[in-house]
Amino acid sequence: AGKPDYNGCTVYNDFREIINRLRQEHGTRWAACTGRSFRSFKDFFSPMRTMGVMPDYVIVHHAYIYSLTPFGYLPHLAWNLRIRLLIWANQLQVRESVEEWYQMIAHVALGVRTIRKRKDRLWLSFETEESAAVAAQMLREKVKPYRQLQVFKYLKEVDVRSVPFTKGLAVSELARHLAVPTGEILTMGNGLNDISMLDPEVAGYTGCPANSEPEVMATVNRAGGHIAQGRALA
Repeated sequence: AGKPDYNGCTVYNDFREIINRLRQEHGTRWAACTGRSFRSFKDFFSPMRTMGVMPDYVIVHHAYIYSLTPFGYLPHLAWNLRIRLLIWANQLQVRESVEEWYQMIAHVALGVRTIRKRKDRLWLSFETEESAAVAAQMLREKVKPYRQLQVFKYLKEVDVRSVPFTKGLAVSELARHLAVPTGEILTMGNGLNDISMLDPEVAGYTGCPANSEPEVMATVNRAGGHIAQGRALA
């Protein structure tokens, strides 16, 4: 393979050859898992489609599965309905809990200031880093039952926010549908919304590009996965 050249599309050609070889020699299936909508995915992938690069499956909005057929991409209807109900139920739980956590922190921490508070986010500032650390630990205990919530601490600030958690569920569902064992799955991602599918319980092999979020690199490292030297598709 030549040196990746985004303008010359060399990287697309290299990627297409690798994917096609894996398909032919090993029966590999490739799924693109994105937070984009289905329409946005099609627009974003149009340059790759002109180069003959098309995934066998697409997971859009972090959760909804579509399979490539001679008639285009068709939805995995039963799963897509089930995951919609699951996301809705989780959103209701979070909405009720955020206000409760805010009141708890406000009563135990002096000088706490609200930067942002909404149904799926609680972002607070404290007078000292020590107070922020105590609050962060308290909130980490509270969010444990909620797969979509994570607590981030930056100096004197603590941010509880929703991070999509359904990519891992969707990958596992697709694997179940295809009868592919966990040990034969490779997942790769670079953003916080990819963390759930970089779990060893979802994929036996994991990887991330050099431009990944620090939390993603830490997740891949803990799983014994591969952190690449190149950025993005390269």
